[in-house]
Amino acid sequence: MANILKELERKNVIVYSMGVTYKGILIEANETEVYLRTQNGWVTIPMDRIAKIAPAPEEKDFTGRTRKK
Repeated sequence: MANILKELERKNVIVYSMGVTYKGILIEANETEVYLRTQNGWVTIPMDRIAKIAPAPEEKDFTGRTRKK
């Protein structure tokens, strides 16, 4: 699991935790916590409360082109 999280660092992810879905950039993940930078600021989530971490799908505009951030 640690290798997968290392690959996701500095990328857009979706984190599912106790009925809440967070979307942001995965800054760091260690044995105890996950650190995200979201649109609303920084979020720290305890690792034991996380159900799933997945890469965020690419956002597309109305023409079907991938959005650049």
